[in-house]
This record gives sequence, C-alpha cells and structure tokens, in this order.
Amino acid sequence: MRTPILLLAICGPLLLATACGGNTASTTAPPPAATTGSVSLLVTDAPVDSWSQIGVIVRKATLVPVGATVAGGAVLYDGATAGQTLNLVDLDGVSELLNSAQIPPGTYDRLVVEVDGSPSNITLVPAGSTTAIPASQIAVRGVDPATGNAVVSVLLSTPVTVVAGQATSVQADFNLAHPQFIVAHGLGGNTVYNVEFQIRQMLENGVRTLVQAGIRPVRGTVASVAADAKSLQFKTVYGYTRGLLLDATTPAVFYDLDTLPVTAVSSLTVPAALTAPKALLATARINGDGTLTAVRIAYSADASKLITWTPAGHVTNVDTANARFTILRATGIPAVFGVDAATQFYYQAGATPIGTGPAFLANLAKGFKLQVTAVNPNTAPMVAATVTIERGTYEGDVTAASATGFTVSKVITTTPEVHTLGFGTAFSWWNALHPDAASTDVNAFIAQAMPASGPRSQVVSSLDWTNGAWVSRDAVFIPAALSSSLQSITTPYASGQMVVSYTPQGAAAPVPLTVNLGSLTNGGLQTLTVVTEYKKIGSVVTVTPIVLDTQWASHLTAGAKVAVFGLPKGDGTLNAYWVNLFD
Repeated sequence: MRTPILLLAICGPLLLATACGGNTASTTAPPPAATTGSVSLLVTDAPVDSWSQIGVIVRKATLVPVGATVAGGAVLYDGATAGQTLNLVDLDGVSELLNSAQIPPGTYDRLVVEVDGSPSNITLVPAGSTTAIPASQIAVRGVDPATGNAVVSVLLSTPVTVVAGQATSVQADFNLAHPQFIVAHGLGGNTVYNVEFQIRQMLENGVRTLVQAGIRPVRGTVASVAADAKSLQFKTVYGYTRGLLLDATTPAVFYDLDTLPVTAVSSLTVPAALTAPKALLATARINGDGTLTAVRIAYSADASKLITWTPAGHVTNVDTANARFTILRATGIPAVFGVDAATQFYYQAGATPIGTGPAFLANLAKGFKLQVTAVNPNTAPMVAATVTIERGTYEGDVTAASATGFTVSKVITTTPEVHTLGFGTAFSWWNALHPDAASTDVNAFIAQAMPASGPRSQVVSSLDWTNGAWVSRDAVFIPAALSSSLQSITTPYASGQMVVSYTPQGAAAPVPLTVNLGSLTNGGLQTLTVVTEYKKIGSVVTVTPIVLDTQWASHLTAGAKVAVFGLPKGDGTLNAYWVNLFD
C-alpha cells in the first residue's frame, strides 16, 4: 500500500508573507506524481484429493519486464529468511496474499518463482494420514545448485502492465493437479516421490482485477491502531507490514477469543481490546487500489488460539441428522463441529450471513473449503460460531448438460455424489490448460461436456451463492486420468495414435481406447502432448522428457505401462495431454 505524502507549510518570521495566512493565495506545491505502481502477489493452487498437506517455502518471486533478464526484474516477494511454510492444499481456489510491492511502471511478461528445493523443507502428508513422507523419500527436480531453490519461470499469457500510481495483481497457480507435480515411483521396497513444481499464471475469468480476487484470511500481529480506531497496521507472517481498514458504513465483525463464550461484536471501529501486539486472523476484501478492508477479525493475546479456535480444512462429512460436520485439517487430523441455532454461515468475504443454524448444512458438501470459528475449543464436539465457506466446488463426470445447467457425478467409495447446477449470470468455462481463453458460449460448453462416445468429460465447477442456492460460476475441463491404475499399451504408437487397455470407473472389465498424441486441439485450443519417462536404474529413479515425437515409437511400445491424462475428443477417442511412461 502506498503511503500518502502530506506537505505542511509552517509559518514563521523567516518565511515569505505570501506563503502563509491573510487573504493571499497559497503557493504550497502539490504532492509529487507517483513514480511506481503497486503489484500484489497472490498464490493459489488447483484442487487435489490425494494430499492433505503439501508444504513448501517460497523464497523469492520476481516480475521480469519484456525483453529483460531476471537480474533486471522487480522483486515482488523476498522470503529468503522468512521460512514461512505454505500448505498448497489449503489454497485451492483462494489466494494467499504474499506481498504488495511498489515497482517501476512498464510491461512485464514473465514471473520467476523460486521455491526451497531441500526435501527437508517440503512436507508431504497423504490424504487420510497424519504422517509426513520422510525427506529421504522426496526428490526435487529443477534445483539450482547455487541457491538450493527450484526455479520456475512462467511466461505470462497476458502480460502485466504496471502504471504509476495504480494497483494491479499477478497470481501464480501451483498446479497440484498436474500429473508431473508429484509422481510416486517404487524403489527397492520404498516409494520415491518425485516433485517437479508446476506453476502457471491464473486469471479470473480472463480478467485480472484485484476486486475479483478472493483471498484467504490473513494472519499477523497488531503493530498499531489508528487514533480514530478506523484502521490498524499489522505485521504479516511473511514479515511485511500492511494496513487493515474498516468500512465507513458496513460494520466489521470481531471475535475476542480471550472472552468466553466467543460472541460476535459488530463495530465500525476497532474494539478497545484489540491492541498491539495481539495476534489476529482477518477475513478481508482486497480493494481496487490494493488496500485491505476487514470483514471479520478474530484476535487473541495468545497466538496459538488462532490455530486452535479457527481451524480451516476441507469437508469430509456432513451429518444433517445430528447437526454436525467434519473437516480435515492440514495436519491430517479431523475436526468435528456441531451446529446450533446461533451458527452463522458466510460466503468468502461477504459481510452478511448466507444462512443460520442446522438447516443450512444441506448446502455443504464434501470437498468444500471452510474456515471455522469455535465457540469453545474445549468442548466435544466443538460448536461453530461462524463458518466461512472459502470455496465451494463440485467436480466429477458430466452426466447431463442443457441450456439451463448441468449435472456432475463423482464416485466416493460406493455411493456417487451427484449435483445439478444452474448457470450463474457470469458463467464461463475453459480448458484447464488455457485459463486465458475463457468462453461464455453455453452451447459450446454442452458440446464439449457431452461427447457422443468414449470417456466422459470431467469438470471442476466453482460455485457462487445466488438467490439462496449454489450456481456454477465457472466450469474447468480437466485432463483427467483414464483410471486409477496404470494402462497397458496394446497397439504401439504410430502416426499420432496408440491403443491402450483401461478399466473405466465402475466397469467390470478393461476396454480398448484409441489415444491421440501430438499437436492436439480441443475447443479450438491447441496443445502438444507431453511424454515423460520414469525409469529405475539401480537405486536411482530417472525422469526423462521424451521431447521429440520421432522418439515416441521406440518408447510407447506394446505392453508398456503408462498413465494417460487427457480430454475426450467426442468421436470415441481421447486427446492425451500428458503421458507418463513407467519401466
């Protein structure tokens, strides 16, 4: 946030009379024009079901001007010594605000992100487990030996234009759903997890605006409160000091975790009890100028209470009969919450509850990302004072689609989870590989969603709460794995195709499928198939990209085991976007 400059004219015997008092015109100079623009760096990720924690440390982020080198770039974030671990699983569809930096005006077309590449600084906890994968079983690709960081360069599909005195943002998406992000490979009785960071630029429906960015609650320590109690300064967990404003007309809601029972207090000013150096957790909206306006703030003199009293996680169970729900926290430990008549439900940074009490539980589903405030964490089950729905998504196979909406079905254990959604007023859809090419054409969506034959299309749909119901804000077609097990090549690769044997979800026997490779087109968007070989040589697992299609015939042979990720073409074949080949 840029600090305004206030010029003061002080009258005294040594100053010219024309400069002060009387009826003469003031000659006070206007504030100098801004010479930099504000850029907010946000980090998010794509949803993933197989991990409850993927902890990484971002060490540096640099925005590079068109035609320049990294050395000539502008540093947006420097976490060389902060050592703050990000759990990427917690960021599905919401953004972590790392920093807002003042940088020179210009056009920037590359974002370079450096992530700590030491296995000891990477935490992998499988879903359903509380035990992290040992560092000895983690191998990181792309590490710079000089810095120890894995360096990922992202060519921005839409360059960032920085204008002096104005604010903008760039958002980096750790694409956890990418099949090469984490690949498990058996090795001498153990499993080695190859980590290759996959990052891409993300736009909100093809547009980059701070107003549209949904940020996750920010944590920090109060540094000071303004004299008029209408704002405060806090130091974030990343070591940066930021301001937090209160809206002039809409009260923020405060929760004092040091006073039992925890109750909501609405106020247009900071409560007297919220003083430095208390810890806070704030749900806030990010404004067009890069500032933050508080919506809800929980605070305590004991920072550990924020973690205990305001857990976050993904919904694993909704029990409407007993008015309770369960979330899986980043630690892998579930937390059960009861819901009573006073429990209030919010959607993202909304200031008004969208529902109250046990009846609203019917609107929660597995996979929703929640931030909960407990009335008292020492009860069992805990009772939720507030539930903030950070992100609601439905995902799975598209089983029906029409001009009014579509249906997705996801098999969870033995019972499918089926949801039918209407289209939101600003509905858009895109191929997961091309977020910059969002479309609002519903008929084109239906055509891609319902192929005439072959595998079903799979989507992830982000939800909006509209008129008392969930509607689809967007739908992203994801190149999905053909099956949970590896596929076998039955007809070797030749002339852009191969045939694999796979068992569809719910089928009793494997079936053949023609797979297209090479320069592929889905919905007018073109992508080249990526083939990667994972091979064990002695006690070492090697990862080798098979870049040239002239090499594919010698590797994609009959009997070879592969994991194919792709999109149905609609003619009974599959366009393969990634093929992982295993020895």
